[in-house]
Amino acid sequence: MKHLTCAYCSKPFTTQRLRECCDRSCSARLAQTRRGLTPWEPDAEMWLEEKAGTLPFNALCHQFNKMATRRGWGKRSENAIHLKVQRLNLGLKCTEDNMTRRELARALGIKPDRVRNWTRSGLPWKKVARNQSAIRMDDLREFLLANPERATGVPEQELGWLIGEKAAAIIANAEHSTRGYPRPVICIDTGEKYPGIKAAARAKFVVHSSIAGAIQRGGKSAGYRWAYLDELSQVAI
Repeated sequence: MKHLTCAYCSKPFTTQRLRECCDRSCSARLAQTRRGLTPWEPDAEMWLEEKAGTLPFNALCHQFNKMATRRGWGKRSENAIHLKVQRLNLGLKCTEDNMTRRELARALGIKPDRVRNWTRSGLPWKKVARNQSAIRMDDLREFLLANPERATGVPEQELGWLIGEKAAAIIANAEHSTRGYPRPVICIDTGEKYPGIKAAARAKFVVHSSIAGAIQRGGKSAGYRWAYLDELSQVAI
């Protein structure tokens, strides 16, 4: 074993092979110093931790170099910033009040395709990284308040967590169209409720048109009587 001193941090260490630095991080910093590159400042790393994911990557690099000029940090290329983000295990996906399409769909309990249709219909979004989109909750609130019918079938509680209970209540109390959305159904004989005809058909192992026909003609499907939940009071039990 050889007892050496790190050429970068002057820390003593032991090794079997002859080397200059105690670990890889010191070796990388020493290589940067020899190439005339300044090491990352702690303040610069903290700024990157706060802002990574809240801006498109090009804008993030531009803002970083702008802040570097103001605070006296070393300017960095896009590749250097991207590598630093990876080494800090930050990632470039959405954070804070931003959410991706999939994260928003998961939070609301709906399909990602529906959120994608919202963005095509006017919901503002921006690209923050490859295959990563960012949707601000303020933009979502304004979009749904202007188009409350888009939130048909979305639970008010989940919506309230994202855009506020007051806005969610206004959207939930607005007049919604049921066209294109599943209507909850109930099995009159058993009292079982289902979110839609297709869910009921899967549970009873029949085709959904059979239950729809039974509701329309007042007959039976799979041996049971069925009705739409919102029309139950009109059905003679």
